Amino acid sequence: MALFTDSRAPITGWRCAKTCREIALRPKAARVKPFKERLHQEIIVFDGGVGTCLYDRGIFINTCFDELNLINPDLVRDVHKDYVAAGSDVIETNTFGATRVAQADYHMEELAYEINVAAATLATEAVLASGKAAWVAGAIG
Repeated sequence: MALFTDSRAPITGWRCAKTCREIALRPKAARVKPFKERLHQEIIVFDGGVGTCLYDRGIFINTCFDELNLINPDLVRDVHKDYVAAGSDVIETNTFGATRVAQADYHMEELAYEINVAAATLATEAVLASGKAAWVAGAIG
C-alpha cells in the first residue's frame, strides 16, 4: 500500500501506515483544502462504475463484486488501471457494497474490513503502477 504526499512521491510500507495515521489526525480542513482548491481551478474527472466494468469482463450480476477484492484482485486492479489510463483524476475503490450490512446478504459481514482494506490497496497500487497522479476515494453505496 502506498500514499502520495503533496510532492507526489510515494510513501510505502510501514511509513505509509504511519503517514496515513498522521494525515487522519490533521484537522479536516488541512486534508480537504488541496482537493477543494483544485475543484475551483479545473475539472476533476472521476472513474466510472467499477461494477459495470467487472460485469463487462464476465462477472455475473449475482456475484458479490466487493468480494473480488479478495478472490480476484488482478481483475479489480486492472479495472482501476484502465480508468487511470483513460485519464481519471479520482479512482473509487471497489467497495460500493462493502459494508457489514450489505455483506450480510452474502454471509460475509465479518469480511467487510478486509474487503475495504484490500480495495484501497488495489486502487492505490493501480495508481502507483500508472506513474500518473490520481486520488483514491472510498466508494460507499
